[in-house]
Formats: sequence, C-alpha cells, structure tokens
Amino acid sequence: MPGSKQSSPVADLAGWGEPTSPTSSSTPFLQSTFKTYKEDTNTIAAWLAAKARQCGYSADLLYNPTQSQILKGKARKEAKEAQRNGLRRRIKDFISLAEYIACYTKPVVQVPQPLIKALDRAIELRTLHNIWSRKQQYSIKADEAHFFFLGILERTRKVLRPRMPPAGDVISEPFASLRVADGGSVLESGERANIFDNLKLEELSQAFLDAPDIVRATGADANDESHYEAEVIQSPEERYLAAHCLFQDIRNIRNFLRALWSNYRELQIDLVAASVTTNTAVDLVRDLENDFTHRFPDMSGYEEISHFFYVVQCAHRGQHPSHKERADDYFNFKMYDIAEESMMPTYIILNSLQDIISPVHALVYKPGHFGHRDTTTTWSQKSPRGKFQDDKLVLLEGFPDLHLLATTIKNNPLAEDEFLRGIRDMKPGREIPLWLVFAAQCFLDAQHVLEGDLHRGYEDLRRTASTLKTTIQENFDFHTSLSIVNWPKENDRKGIGGYVIYFRDLEETDPTNKLQLRHNLGASQDEPFRLLRQYPLLCGLFIFVLKTRFQEIAVKFANAWCSIMHTAHLYSAVRQEKLLKHAWKDMELVIMMQSPELLFVSNAPNDMEDYLKGFLLCMGYSATAFASNRRTNIWASGISEGSERVEGVGPAMMRTRLVARSSKRSGTSTSMLGFLEDVANGLHAEQVEMSIDYLLLHRTCWQLLRQVNVICKAKLLEMYGGGYLDKENQLPFVVGYIFMTATQTKKVANLLLPRRTEEVTSKLLAMAGEAVEKFVKKKSSGDVLVRMLRREYGYCLDFGELEGLV
Repeated sequence: MPGSKQSSPVADLAGWGEPTSPTSSSTPFLQSTFKTYKEDTNTIAAWLAAKARQCGYSADLLYNPTQSQILKGKARKEAKEAQRNGLRRRIKDFISLAEYIACYTKPVVQVPQPLIKALDRAIELRTLHNIWSRKQQYSIKADEAHFFFLGILERTRKVLRPRMPPAGDVISEPFASLRVADGGSVLESGERANIFDNLKLEELSQAFLDAPDIVRATGADANDESHYEAEVIQSPEERYLAAHCLFQDIRNIRNFLRALWSNYRELQIDLVAASVTTNTAVDLVRDLENDFTHRFPDMSGYEEISHFFYVVQCAHRGQHPSHKERADDYFNFKMYDIAEESMMPTYIILNSLQDIISPVHALVYKPGHFGHRDTTTTWSQKSPRGKFQDDKLVLLEGFPDLHLLATTIKNNPLAEDEFLRGIRDMKPGREIPLWLVFAAQCFLDAQHVLEGDLHRGYEDLRRTASTLKTTIQENFDFHTSLSIVNWPKENDRKGIGGYVIYFRDLEETDPTNKLQLRHNLGASQDEPFRLLRQYPLLCGLFIFVLKTRFQEIAVKFANAWCSIMHTAHLYSAVRQEKLLKHAWKDMELVIMMQSPELLFVSNAPNDMEDYLKGFLLCMGYSATAFASNRRTNIWASGISEGSERVEGVGPAMMRTRLVARSSKRSGTSTSMLGFLEDVANGLHAEQVEMSIDYLLLHRTCWQLLRQVNVICKAKLLEMYGGGYLDKENQLPFVVGYIFMTATQTKKVANLLLPRRTEEVTSKLLAMAGEAVEKFVKKKSSGDVLVRMLRREYGYCLDFGELEGLV
C-alpha cells in the first residue's frame, strides 16, 4: 500500500558503543608566548635579509657574513643550495642589514606595520626579562648575554625608525608605558620584587592578529627562492627565557580555568563547557611541553624543565632552593608562591604516589591515616603549609580510586580525561611529564574554587542520567504496540536498551565501588560515589558523552519514524497561512536550532505548491521530478540517495564549529586563551541544542498527528478512500495528503494514493490548523520540551515576540 514503504533506510546502530573522546585535537594555529617571540625574530630576520637582497645586498654575504671574498665554483653552488633550503641570520647581523636598507633610496624602503609590531613585542619581552638577567652571576660571554640581544633589537628599531610610518599610522605603541626604574629588580621600599609582578607577558593583541601578513620581499634575482630565519640559540639565557614563558603561559591558562570553574559555581556556565575546556587545556599544555622539548632536546619531563626555572627564581629572591625551615618540609616554603605557580607541590605529591604503584597490588588508602582535612577555612585562607597539606590529603584520598579506574577500565564506555590517561602510564621511576602535573593541578584547582559546591558536578550527572533514562523508558511504553520496518524492535533491545543500563548504573551504582568489590578491596560504604563527588571534570565529560550519544539515538529514531520532520512542515504551513494565534514554542525552538534550510531543504515554503514540494523533497524525491511531471499532475518516483533529516549535535560537528570559530579570530592564528574562551563559550551555547529531547518531541508530534488525523479523517476518506491510512505508523503521510489536496497534483507515484476527485481545496489545511492551535494552547503539550529544559537543566529560554500572538 502507499505509505508502507518509507524512503529512509533502516536505522544502523553499528558503532554506538564506541567510546567518544570530547577532547579537541592538536591545534597548530595557536600561539604561545615563546613561539610568538621566536616567530617574531624569524620575521625580522626574514624581512631584513630579503629586503636587503632586494636593495642590492650581496647574496654571498647573506650566505656567509664572515666571508668577504667572492665565492666561486663549488662553494658558490653550495651557497645557492643553502639559500633555497633556508638561511639563518645571526642576531648581530640585524644592525648591518637595517643600516643598508635605511640608506637605500631608489626608492626609499617603507617598513611595514606588522614588522614594527614584531620588533616592539620582541623588544618588550627581552626588556622585561632583562630585569632578571642584570642581577645574575652567571659567566656568560658578552655576545651571548641577554642584554646584548636586547641591544641589537633596539638598535635595529632605531636604525629603521626613519623608514617607519608616522606614529599615528602605526597599529600601536603598546609598551611605552611599561618602564621600570633601575632594572625593576628592587622596589622603592628596598624589598625585592617578584619577577612575575614585572613580567607582564600579555596575550597576542587582536590588532596584531588581525594585521595583514608581511609581504615577503624578494631578491633582485627573479629566481631567488631564499628563505631566511634567525639563528637558533641554545644559551642558558635562552633556556631560561623559554622556561619562563612556558610557566607564564601555564599560569595564564590556570587563571582562566579557575575563573571558568568560578563561573560554573555561580551558575553562569554549563558543567560540560567547563569540563571539556579544562580537558582541552591539558592538550594545549602538552603542545607547549612538546614545543619546548623540541627546541631544547636535552630537557624533558617536568623535573628538568622546572628545576632550572625554580633555581633561578630562588637566586633572584636570595633564597637557597634546598633550604628547609623544618626537617619534614618538602621544599623551601618561603618560595611557596613561585613553587605553586610552577606546580611544584603537586609534582612532589604525584611523584611520591608514583613510587608506591605496584603492578600486582591495588592501592588502598585508609581515611585519616595522614590526618584529616581542615574544612574550617577555605583553601585560599590557609598558610602555605596548610595549602600543601590540604592538596596532599586530596590526592592521597583520591589517587587509589583514580588509579583503579584508570588501570582497570582501559576503554571506558563513557569517557576519560587526560588525568586518568596519564595515571595509567605512571610507574615507579618513570619520568612524569609536565602536562600530567598540569592535569593533576587542574583536578586540585577545581576543588579550590568549588569547595562546598564540589558535589554539584555529580548531582548534575545524576540528574542528566535520570532524565535520559526516564524519557527512553517512556518511549518504550509509548511504542508498545507501534512498530515500523525502518526501526526494528531489535534496535530498541540492542541499541536504546543498552543505554538505559548506562543511565541506571550512573544513577544507582558507584563505578569505583564495583571495581573495589571485584578486586576484593572492600567497597567504601561511608560515601557512595566518593570519586565522582570530588571530580566535577569527569562528571562533565560523562554528561557530554551521554548527551551526544542520546542525541544520536533520538535523532535516528525520530528520522526513522518521520514524525518531527513532517510535523514541522505542517506547523510551518499553517503558521504561514496565518491559521494560528499562538506559537508552538517547542517546534519554534527546534526549527531555530536545526535551521529552516535543513528542515525544509531550502527556506521555509510560503505557498501551497511549495508545501507539497518541500514535503516530497524531505522524503527523498529528486528535484528533477518537479518540472518534468508538473504538466501531467503526477510526481514520478525519483527517490534521491539521501533524504533530508533532523541532525543531532555530535563531537565531530562541535569540534568543527569550535575550531572554525577560533580560526576566524585572525584567519591564521589565535591566542591560547582566545581559543579556550571560544571553546567554553561555544560549548555553553551548544548545550541547549545538545539537551533537546528528540524522543519527547517525537511523542509530542505523534500525538498531534493523531489529533490532525481525527479532525481530517472524514474528508480524507472522501477524497482518497480508506487506504490512505492502513496502520497508525503511516500517520506522517497524512501531512502529504493535506498538502496534495490543496494543489493540482493528483498523484505522487507509489508514495500517496491518487486523489479520487477533481476538487482542489485548502479546507484540510485549515482543519489541520484548528487541531494545531488547540494542541499548542494546552500547557501540557505546547511547551513540554521548553519546560523540561528549564526544569531539568535550568535553561530559561526567551522567545521574545513569540511569547504572544504569532
């Protein structure tokens, strides 16, 4: 019978059980402080060398500036080969190249604004860092000393200044106000200044990121393909500068993440946004560490990178790195602020925990064995020793459960964060990477910020699992006697039913308790779900995966039944024909989230012919069938490969949106904090869409279609006969019959029965409009989805003018 064959394929549930990773991939377009500095110096070197060559500077001197003689034969050939492969300019050559360019007058060279910006920023970083270098006692040759490089850069800028645009035309002079008297190392009170107070390493300004790229100057020779860059420096000064920039970037990221968790505490951002952004930040720190070790191969792991930095900081303060006021101190607590900024306390605790890991014995911690946490004061109010003791107890209590979870479930059916992945690789004697220390620090920082609200992450997870479990169970009950070929009952049993178990377990069963009982460790009965109550980040990742998987299930189900799509077409038509007095908020929300282009193939239809055309296109009919069959009033069965359907929001789609959003900040690159901000804001904005219950909306749409069929049944029987609806699972086709009745079309191949009469009328559409109006006016049906979002997730949606009449 017509309508018994639907155009969509049988829903494929393969692969639903694959674990989903919400973590973003490596992002090469991001800029760190040191990477920016190195790119600035390479930019300066490249522009100076290429522009000097264009002005007539000898290519032989560019190849080897220590040789004044003209190269011949093989040496000249090697020089040209080196030019093609890339030439490194020594910093001290910058001045001679700048002087040559500044003296050239045929024509006068104009220094581009982006180069001025690169010079300013490189000089500022060196200037601030020079505060430290002038007070150190290292035996470094003058031509390798930090202030020497600073002098070269400043001299280069001074030489080129006459060739720069007027001050008002320059993008900015951002560092003129940052001047510290007497090197900035001693305050007026005589007290030594914290180097972090003076080193104001700012994120890349948007003005610079938006500035046009420097047009590379080419040599006089049209075939000159030379690529120039600054020399690679491996001096102690350069290492320290790189380490300082590294920890400054990490400090900025931590500050951003702490503010993010504070926003979550104040109900200003969603848990998923805070969790995924934090986990993404760990990836960024891994990239920072990899970049550092690539530049300095002999320094790897947290201990080697941080030790050099910490020792210099201690020397700057006049403190010995190994000094201890008490015999049981782990480090010099007079340097706690610097130690905490570089995450040293967390590393010390993590390293001690790594030493007790055993391949044959599970870790067990007896509560109170090392003391009890002092909850009478907040973490920020505690003394340095109190803060260290509190962090130690948090990690000592949580690490056995974390290690058990990480090592026992190697492929978590839901999700795992970078901290768990790092713990899985921990073994006695193994080097601990900096990114793992940062992941542990994020675990602690979230606790410092949330404190009394720490358990809210688990409560959010439990509420989400309960909501999703309930709607799936209600869907089973709703479809007890309903089935279609496109959605076999096996899908309910193997697909959706499996997720009910996940949701029920998260609501009722502590995963770590199950593992403890399995390994004969004795489950903790004093505080069920103890780990999840302390781990909001993991709860947020669980919610992210639960929602995305539920979206996949619900959207596939709704598409198989064609309920939401066809009801959306009907609602759009009766609204366009002004047959409604009230808006259907639930459907308005879905149309806005899905976009009219997706739901209606093109924009929303606006006349009778378009209503039918849109309906058939969404059923998969080919657009080529329209023109060729309009004269005969018959639609051919031109089914296209993929009919239009409702889309869900999955991790891949979200990653694409977020990376695209961040890339638009500058076209090519963006700051790390800018990227993290985009991730957080993007995820928060996506949460309403991710939380839409398409199973609930499917049931609502099906109830409406039932009412439409009841009010239109007599007329449909008259015009199409009793075969228009053999079974209830053909209800969505009632929409097609209503549209076809209002057009000249009498038959649509094997999809709809031919019309028995010549009557063309919109009465059926008007009758359907009455049913829709009556339906949406009911508080129990017109905004059931909107009320669910407010009740379960706290999303209060403002429909503006739609709050009143259409």
